[in-house]
Amino acid sequence: ELVIIRPASVYGPSARGNFSSLMKAIRNKIPLTLGLIDNQRSLLDIENLSRIILESITSKEAVGKILLAADDEYISTKELVRLIAKEMKVKCYLLPVPVWLLISVAKILGKKQMIKSLTASLKVDNSETKKILNIEHFLTVKEGIKKMVKDR
Repeated sequence: ELVIIRPASVYGPSARGNFSSLMKAIRNKIPLTLGLIDNQRSLLDIENLSRIILESITSKEAVGKILLAADDEYISTKELVRLIAKEMKVKCYLLPVPVWLLISVAKILGKKQMIKSLTASLKVDNSETKKILNIEHFLTVKEGIKKMVKDR
């Protein structure tokens, strides 16, 4: 029997890629040019993903379904940076650079996809997945980020 799980960007203690780079930049107090980004992103804490996987294994209602997996709330990249910095207890420096300029420079540097993933909105509605799997509560983004920073 098949269940397809389509997760948003997954984060947690061993997160790699953009999360790892972002945390390193924040830890090193590198000014980030993300101050004008006003997007809405869905993320998925690794514990919430694990719960979805475990519940989908035993759920007869999930069979043959495509389950969208995300934390309950959306967060902007700017808010994410501030939240990580707060949990790391470091000051973050967000410079107000227009998104079009970020994308133009990133294209020249071959980092266009990375900047697009940091600046674009991507909202995932997990309500149907939670209903199918009978899940009422997930870790919030704030709780997940707090655990991620603490466990690193």
